[in-house]
Amino acid sequence: FFAGLWLTTRQVLRSRHPAALSLASFLGRSLFAAGGFYLVARQGDWRGVVAAAAGFLAARFAATALIRRAHER
Repeated sequence: FFAGLWLTTRQVLRSRHPAALSLASFLGRSLFAAGGFYLVARQGDWRGVVAAAAGFLAARFAATALIRRAHER
């Protein structure tokens, strides 16, 4: 999800249709993430969904930290 977001932000300035690229990327990334949560939720245990949400948030914070470090250099 976050790698796709990073790639989109790098390409949007070069795109002839930045709005379409942004929308397509958002929809694709959202469907991918929702599909993952759906597969976890189908297992029937709410703890799996909580763990998946915690992992998603942890990945967000990790991606943010990596990007900040790269920009500080």
